[in-house]
Amino acid sequence: MSRAFFISLFLLFLSVSAGAEPGYQEVLNGNDQYQKGDYGRAIFYYKKAAEKNPVSPVIDYDLGAGYYKTQDYNKAVDHFQRALLTDDEKSLPKIRYNLGNALYKQGIGYEFDDLKKAIKILEDALPHYEKTIAAMPKDEEAKNNYEFVKEVGNFVTYFPEDQREILKKEVMSAYKRDKLSLFALDS
Repeated sequence: MSRAFFISLFLLFLSVSAGAEPGYQEVLNGNDQYQKGDYGRAIFYYKKAAEKNPVSPVIDYDLGAGYYKTQDYNKAVDHFQRALLTDDEKSLPKIRYNLGNALYKQGIGYEFDDLKKAIKILEDALPHYEKTIAAMPKDEEAKNNYEFVKEVGNFVTYFPEDQREILKKEVMSAYKRDKLSLFALDS
């Protein structure tokens, strides 16, 4: 089954379980838009929900997923980090997986402007995959993403400054072929 299906299923599960929470209707509206692929509109509704319920790991997760889909990785990272405050221990590995993916995307966004920052962010992604793998040892995607991000980080770290054009071509090639996608928080 596809990741989109599991994301939709998880978003529905979260919505039902948060039924009495402030912002519930806005989350439902956001989930509907997310499932339709209108991520900007989904973010609009999730932000409305966050106004009513500003300390909700569920809403922060939803915002992180929406921002990830709109390629605003800085905001995705911020919201996935907030989502880590959840009391739902089963969700933590999958939130960390998505946070690792968002950090990877954020990191490669800096490789030409601030190489040291890019390397630091890529290194920050790795422990999130490690914790996901420790909690879910059979998850091949987490293992593959860990190895991929580690490889990209190693490549960027050891590349001489005077050969940035080659780096740019190689990183863009890696970026185009990567298969990092959001992990659905199904149970």
